[in-house]
Amino acid sequence: RKYQEESEERYTLAVNELKDQMAIDADNIRSLSEDNVKVNKINKLLDEEIDNIKLLLDTEKQKCSSLQDKMELESQKAATHIHGLESKLLELQNELVEKTKLITVAQQANVPLSQEIETYKTILEEEEK
Repeated sequence: RKYQEESEERYTLAVNELKDQMAIDADNIRSLSEDNVKVNKINKLLDEEIDNIKLLLDTEKQKCSSLQDKMELESQKAATHIHGLESKLLELQNELVEKTKLITVAQQANVPLSQEIETYKTILEEEEK
């Protein structure tokens, strides 16, 4: 009888300890489940944010590519314009050289004319005397 009571007491104590441990485990599971739900929500928000950032990145890449294309086009236009200006400058320099030659020839022709005029003046003055 005493052995039976001790056994029942130990059994009851063991069952109560198991019940207490099960209650603690149930609380832990509930808490972990709540934490898991929170973590999943945060994870979902972060995934959405990552997707949004990827979209922004793709948009910025497209803008960058478009700007690079525009810059290349402007660079080509500028190079063509510079080439045209260089050609025009060379043409104007050649014209300037030709005009300078013509002026030099005219000036050289002007010197004998000036001398001839002076000679005629002198002759005229002598005849008037």
